Amino acid sequence: MVAFAATDATCHLVGTTKTAITGSITFTAVGNRYAGSYDLTFDFGEHVTGTFDAPLCAGLDALDPGTGTLTCQ
Repeated sequence: MVAFAATDATCHLVGTTKTAITGSITFTAVGNRYAGSYDLTFDFGEHVTGTFDAPLCAGLDALDPGTGTLTCQ
């Protein structure tokens, strides 16, 4: 499952989490950093592609999206 969630300038969840209905994610690095590419289509019709390279965010629970505590940096 892939979910998209947005946060505001104070790291609070904005709106509702959206779930992709089809697509793929390819990881090129997993561990202290997560890097790779994605090609996703969401249930509201939006198709997105791109790449990512992000450090591990210890404040989030990867098994329960939308929960946890974010720390703005």
